[in-house]
Amino acid sequence: MSYLPGLRASLVEAAGRAAAEQRAVAPTVPPSPGRRLAGWVDERLLHPTRRTAVVNLALIVASVAIGLTATGVFKRGETLGSVTPSQPNAREGSAIPGGSQLLSIRTPDPAGGLPWGLRVTRTTRGLTCVSAGRVDYGTIGVLGIDGAFADDDRFHPLSPNYFVNLGCDVTDATGHGFVNVGLRNVPASGLFGEHPESVGGCEPEPTAPPAARRLLEHLRRSHLARQSTLPRCPAGDMREIYFGLLGPRAQSVKYLTSGDTEKSTPVVKGSGAYLIVLPMHSGAGNPMATGDTGGPGIAAGEITQVTYRGGHVCKVPRASLMDSCQPVGFVAPRRTVPSARRLSSPISVRTVAAKSYCDQRTGDLIVACEGSPPPGFQHMQGENQPSVLAHVSFVSHVAIKNSASYYNAEFEFARSPSCKTGGAGGPTDYDIRAGQRIRFDMLIPDTCAGRVHGTIAYIPTSGAANSMPIIGLPGQGRSILVGRFSFRVP
Repeated sequence: MSYLPGLRASLVEAAGRAAAEQRAVAPTVPPSPGRRLAGWVDERLLHPTRRTAVVNLALIVASVAIGLTATGVFKRGETLGSVTPSQPNAREGSAIPGGSQLLSIRTPDPAGGLPWGLRVTRTTRGLTCVSAGRVDYGTIGVLGIDGAFADDDRFHPLSPNYFVNLGCDVTDATGHGFVNVGLRNVPASGLFGEHPESVGGCEPEPTAPPAARRLLEHLRRSHLARQSTLPRCPAGDMREIYFGLLGPRAQSVKYLTSGDTEKSTPVVKGSGAYLIVLPMHSGAGNPMATGDTGGPGIAAGEITQVTYRGGHVCKVPRASLMDSCQPVGFVAPRRTVPSARRLSSPISVRTVAAKSYCDQRTGDLIVACEGSPPPGFQHMQGENQPSVLAHVSFVSHVAIKNSASYYNAEFEFARSPSCKTGGAGGPTDYDIRAGQRIRFDMLIPDTCAGRVHGTIAYIPTSGAANSMPIIGLPGQGRSILVGRFSFRVP
């Protein structure tokens, strides 16, 4: 939403009142036929004294317009942090002191007001994170509008450790990040991603196809989903945002505007940073209408083309469901990959049958809990089906010091007419000491009674990859077997 038109209107109204007061003390001289022009000004306002007042009023309007893009337009509010406190050795890690930088990009909002900007942050786990938000006070943040912060009309800076997982990727050997994020249904407040419930916000209108929309609405009202008390977002306040880092070889990005015309914008030299803010697209025929995306490649959406130095051009197919335009210029860090013999470790399994389970608030562990949850745990939601809990553990013989490698577990359930699925545990998203015992927990439905087989593997990253990499996607190295396990579900 734009604050400038309303403010301009108030100033014009004040000027009108001043002119009316002048007309009340002296009759006006109507314009001659030759002066009947739009925007005619009473000649007596051109008297030196009155002319100064008019000029001063114009300067006020101009200075206010400039001030709306300068520091301190809004009163400063409390800083927005993440739901889970940052940990230097887990998840994305913590911002390195002095490792956050507000880039020079300023992209106007479709309705005016404070511009949007980008911040790049280096973390203790070797990641490069990029965040978008409205700009004021020399940083990015969220506006107290659209239900955010109880509509307090304040500017709330984003904590240096406020990360959106979609926007964090591994850093290459030359210190460059390669990450591209596409977000739909972002309110003009700039509030998106996981945040405390107390912050509030608004809920966008569903954009999925009618059948899927009915299902989502059913889930929203059922006990399987948390009841939302947020108001619906104003349709005119919804944005579609694309931002990221394309690397030092990128030169420009082409995208479709709200009128479906193609437009080109240069990227920041050296980092390949870009930021595109559009009114929310209807999503018709656009696979990105189903949700948000992030990773080293560019997902289908409004971006149509990336041009690199040397004449290389990558076109983004709008109908593609997979990321395209994979990173150009990524320099893989030199790493020593442990041998299979060194990684090999015996796997132990313990099964527990209970009526209810609790999961860890800030981790992946699950425990049986018949009564009150243990400290740091909460009752699992939607687990109404009788299940058996399997604790699978092993000792890591190598240290994992950042996000460049991880462990992953795969479960293959007993096949039957009532059980045709499997499961996965991980990936681990924390630093690990050599000699540390690692545990994966998996709930297996009673309908999958029989023998369960599984494997645990070590996976190094070999290219640009998201902070929570997925096996099989670009950037993942060859998995190395740690061990196999088998157990029976009664």
